[in-house]
Amino acid sequence: MIVASVAGSAIAGGLALLFGCTLQAPHGGIFVLWAVQNPIMYGVAIIIGAAVTAIIVGFWKKSALN
Repeated sequence: MIVASVAGSAIAGGLALLFGCTLQAPHGGIFVLWAVQNPIMYGVAIIIGAAVTAIIVGFWKKSALN
């Protein structure tokens, strides 16, 4: 779980940097969307990072049905 979270967060952060999103607040996430320059692409970066995290967890975690 930690590796998946780090990978997803790194990708989201890298995409936010690539998209030119700037943030004046000292933290991130959806609670500071009002302070983000280019908030749509910031949200896209968060969604892609969350999807990467979910995909990695889906591949690594064993199924509860087995």
